[in-house]
Amino acid sequence: MEKSPINLASFLPLVFLLCISWTQEIEIKTEDGVTVVYNPKRPVRLPGFPSTIILKEDLIIGEKTEKEDYWFSALNSIAVDNSGNIYTLDPKDIKIRVFDPMGLLLRTFGRKGQGPGEFSGPGSLRIMADGNLVVGDILKRTFTYLTLDGKHLKTVSTSKLPVGLVRIDSGGFVYQYKRGRGYKAVDELIKYDPNLNPIMKFHSFERTRKSRVINPFPEGYYFDVTKDDDFIWVLSSTYDIHVVDPNGKTIRRIVKDNDPIKITNADKDRYTKEASSQMPSVRLRIEFPDYYPVSSRLFIDDRDQIYIRTYEKDAQGGVYHDVFDPEGRYIVRFTLPENEQVVVIKNNKLYCMIRENEEGIPVVKRYTIGWK
Repeated sequence: MEKSPINLASFLPLVFLLCISWTQEIEIKTEDGVTVVYNPKRPVRLPGFPSTIILKEDLIIGEKTEKEDYWFSALNSIAVDNSGNIYTLDPKDIKIRVFDPMGLLLRTFGRKGQGPGEFSGPGSLRIMADGNLVVGDILKRTFTYLTLDGKHLKTVSTSKLPVGLVRIDSGGFVYQYKRGRGYKAVDELIKYDPNLNPIMKFHSFERTRKSRVINPFPEGYYFDVTKDDDFIWVLSSTYDIHVVDPNGKTIRRIVKDNDPIKITNADKDRYTKEASSQMPSVRLRIEFPDYYPVSSRLFIDDRDQIYIRTYEKDAQGGVYHDVFDPEGRYIVRFTLPENEQVVVIKNNKLYCMIRENEEGIPVVKRYTIGWK
């Protein structure tokens, strides 16, 4: 595993700063009518683009456990509106809490039930292009649309949509990672029309499942949708990002050179202990691959820059995130603590969800981003 070229952790505990290499080149080719951007292992300096990203923590929400509704029973989704207000989804309290940019509670709405605007198992929260909220309910099998102040607009049944990770574009089209079932499972990446009829399949792969055997790092898809409704996806086993236009045409591939990262015995021991603590009464066998997947998440910021969360770590255990400009060029990288999951990047603010911090409670953490 390669180490960070610059280590400032002991001097700037709240700032992560990484500089790029000046000696590499990016190749851009056309292959079968598709623009393919070949990136080297390390970022490349581009004229007019930043070469450094600095993250400075400026807000934490959830630590004020003495104040009503300033803490979370659980946390599984965050959204941020154009004013910087933060919307949090608590699946245990069945509640949406809204905080202003300073972390002050503005309002709460949502409750458990079967009626309009009520939830059973809310799993995702997202602000749509029209400025309204959509909540995906796993148990009710619905999409519930709300105004930003919680007024119910409509509820759409998703009963004919297989369970899986989804994104919705500005036209109401749904993109889903459909996980296969059975011994010979076929996983698929599918697009549905607003009535949830399948209209397009982007990719699929087959994997063999073994009874009572766990692979902690299975192959899978990560994806997001840009503000112009381009669909961006990657298969975790390859560093090959696909950009697809709303008509289903692949318009760009973003390829990055990388070295495989071996899963060490210490890593295996740690994951085995975690699995045993989560399922103490279940006897399972864990089979590890030789190497980590290439990616563990893909997301897009409000400027359509693409971020890939990798499995590579620095000397302090921070996880590297690679950043590509909208054209697919690898411009910068940074690290975050392993337990911090980036959910939103907007207006030069980076919002992380921490399901359990050092005190064992879920929190929202925000950083200010400095580009240089």
